[in-house]
Amino acid sequence: MKSKVAWEFVDDYNIELINPELPIIEKEIENSIVSNIVKFLQDMGGSFAFVGRQFRIEHNDKEYFIDLLFFNLSLNCYVVFELKAREFDPRDIGQLQMYMMLVNTQIKQLTHNPTIGIIVCR
Repeated sequence: MKSKVAWEFVDDYNIELINPELPIIEKEIENSIVSNIVKFLQDMGGSFAFVGRQFRIEHNDKEYFIDLLFFNLSLNCYVVFELKAREFDPRDIGQLQMYMMLVNTQIKQLTHNPTIGIIVCR
């Protein structure tokens, strides 16, 4: 029986789009990224294609909204960005994993690699 190996990479990126000292909300982070999308994509390595903002996806007759959805051309996979204007909470991982599963089952094509998830938090 084959076992699946899950790889997790944690890197810190300093994306200076807004003043981190001011109180902010997730929508402001999202607005800042979208309004500075070209610089953001370059900062992320230049191989990201923007797919959507508040990307709507359904599961069990409920709709969910992925904060930002990208496609990485080099890795040949979708990348889900979940934005949090607060410190990390372990429950964020469950939400991100659900979004990744939905992208993998509803959007990803057979030729694509599995979806990657990134949580951006304070």
